Amino acid sequence: MGSFNALAREAILWTRLNLSDDELQYLSGLPLQARGPGFHLVHSALYAPELFDYVQSSYDAHLTMECMVDAVCFVGHSHIPVMFLEGEAISYSLATEIRVDPERRVIVNVGSVGQPRDRDPRASFGIYDTQAQTVRLVRARYEVDEAAARIRDAGLPPQLGARLKFGL
Repeated sequence: MGSFNALAREAILWTRLNLSDDELQYLSGLPLQARGPGFHLVHSALYAPELFDYVQSSYDAHLTMECMVDAVCFVGHSHIPVMFLEGEAISYSLATEIRVDPERRVIVNVGSVGQPRDRDPRASFGIYDTQAQTVRLVRARYEVDEAAARIRDAGLPPQLGARLKFGL
């Protein structure tokens, strides 16, 4: 936990104290990566999921793409919706929808439902249509003020709730 900022560290400690033993056991038993039909899921980078590295640059994407078996890999961790596309060079896209080309790999970060980091306070999530071979990033409004109040009422640092309004 030494690499976390003070607010993140406090939230992690609060979470540990507020989860039951069964919940902690369940979470500790989850895999760091999973596969579905034609796609991979990983919280951070596929090349070393246990390191919790961010996929934020073309080079990061290249390292993950080298490990991909399927055309699509969904990642998280940065809370920023972005897609990395394989081509002559790896490029990134902020498009809200792409068609998956089974011959070219794509890494999709769908953003975050409750802690966006791209200066847009709306929830961000993705829909992968395996029939149409499309990935769509969706934004949805939610009760940010209510979520911020619940964070504050739980005894967490009020800054964690306040930042939701700004998507930080």
